[in-house]
Amino acid sequence: MERLPRRAPAISPVVLSITLLSFVTALSGFTVTASFMRYSGDDYCYSADLIEHGFWGSQVYAYLHETAFGGNRFSLNLVDGMASLAGPHASGLLPGLILVLWIAGMALATYQVFRVLGRTGYSPEIVLGSTMISFFVLYLTPNLDQSFYWRSALLTYLLPMTVNTWLAVLVIAWLRSARSLALGSAIVLFFALIAAGFSETITAPQIGVYALACATAGLAIWRGPEAFRALARRGAWLTGAALAGSLLALVVLALSPANALRQAALPQPPGAIQVIRMSLYNAYIFIRIGLAQHFGILVLAGLTFTGLGYWYSTRQPGTLPSLPTLVITAIACLVAAYGLVVCVVAPSAYAESSYPDLRALIAAWWVLIIAVAGLGWLLSQSLARWLMDKPARTLLRTASMAILLCSCALPIIISYQTYARLPRYQRWAAFWDARDAQIRKASQANAGRVEVVAIDHIIQGVSELSSDPNFWYNVCAARYYQVRQIIADLPGWDR
Repeated sequence: MERLPRRAPAISPVVLSITLLSFVTALSGFTVTASFMRYSGDDYCYSADLIEHGFWGSQVYAYLHETAFGGNRFSLNLVDGMASLAGPHASGLLPGLILVLWIAGMALATYQVFRVLGRTGYSPEIVLGSTMISFFVLYLTPNLDQSFYWRSALLTYLLPMTVNTWLAVLVIAWLRSARSLALGSAIVLFFALIAAGFSETITAPQIGVYALACATAGLAIWRGPEAFRALARRGAWLTGAALAGSLLALVVLALSPANALRQAALPQPPGAIQVIRMSLYNAYIFIRIGLAQHFGILVLAGLTFTGLGYWYSTRQPGTLPSLPTLVITAIACLVAAYGLVVCVVAPSAYAESSYPDLRALIAAWWVLIIAVAGLGWLLSQSLARWLMDKPARTLLRTASMAILLCSCALPIIISYQTYARLPRYQRWAAFWDARDAQIRKASQANAGRVEVVAIDHIIQGVSELSSDPNFWYNVCAARYYQVRQIIADLPGWDR
């Protein structure tokens, strides 16, 4: 470890503000578009169960019986039930709320990690970094319509990712606290149980993260410096509790009677060796496709995080890690990222013997972008250490500022494209609201059969109500509105 020669000037507030504003503008485009969402697809089925069985009854029914959705996901059932109680327009508010909580959770967790490592946390840079991570994940996820706009997938994938950021905040906060370790472990276990109950796709990497963290804490107790062993023991208890809660959730998910009913329509699960082999291969395929299709964007992201990290390092009056430490950390980061992507794709390999649905890959992209951010930060530390006593530091600071400003171009372009598509979503919401009012009026008049306008599906890969009253979304919608049949065959959308 070597000390920086002097405290460098702070990053220009103007550059930081412009960069943050550009990324926030792009994210606001996603959020404004999402605000026009209503029920689509499975949303009707969740809400129909709530209508027929009540709030708590629907939780029990979904877990014990075959449904049109994954009823074994107890946390998802709970939150989706609350969202259904709030009504269709809540579907337009949830994406923005979850996005804000996701960014805030990542920022606070990063701040706490830096505090544990003895590095002063600077909130503006950390908030910007967290905002950039969220932007790149949403931009690169292959099916944004489903992963962010559609309530059923939003609550299945992005919400548990958000809950996991706050689980990390809780673990790190209790790690640094002098409060009761037993109480903290119990709270962490419960929170981990809830976080892992949304989706197997998130449960698996959650188990992987805390298994790795628990093993690291155990290694620190065994071989670490004496001064850190007390902290490592506390960390082992807390991460062990998070791992136990995650494994308990996996057991609850697996024991649901609804699984056997759903599995009857799926291929027979392969053996353990085949699952591992398929998961390793699918993770490789995901990374290979991601690099092939988005190499330029990933390089831009890496350079942006490097520039931000270098500015952060120049503001530190403390020490920098040695180059061997940085190299070992970078290798560990790559190995951990690949392992977590394997965990993300493993549930699909087991349950369906296939590559995951595109909407589920938002979790894999989160892992990959965090890895890119971590590698960019490590590169910035290497540059800061290499240029500690050289005049080139001034040139590199200027280059870092230029990189941040250039990175603004991408979110501005994406923001323009997003807002250009907004009228279609507004039109869809207007048609949906009119159709909703028509069906509710017919339901109040005890009309058994309702004919409505056939509107285009707004979510990629999710069907709308059709002309077939026996189509499963039509059946769920009829149950939700409490009418006998809904037939969407009237003209009007194409006018």
